[in-house]
Amino acid sequence: MRVEIIKVNADRLDPECLVVTLRHIPGRVARLVLGARDRVVTYKGRVSAWYVPPSFRPADTDTSQFLDNIASSREFAHLRPARRL
Repeated sequence: MRVEIIKVNADRLDPECLVVTLRHIPGRVARLVLGARDRVVTYKGRVSAWYVPPSFRPADTDTSQFLDNIASSREFAHLRPARRL
């Protein structure tokens, strides 16, 4: 499954917390055989602690690792909001 980053911003109440919106795109076989469709999911949290806001369902392992990279890797530093002093 491919993942696209739609939006990354800081949480309104907790500036240390990130809110990341991702689009999960299933592969061609999953679309044809299983009828899978694109999903847009918003995750909230910090490094190693990601969940889906309304239900507090934890993010799966692969998605959590990707979100950790967004939150801490220099590769995605341009997406993260600047910290205020």
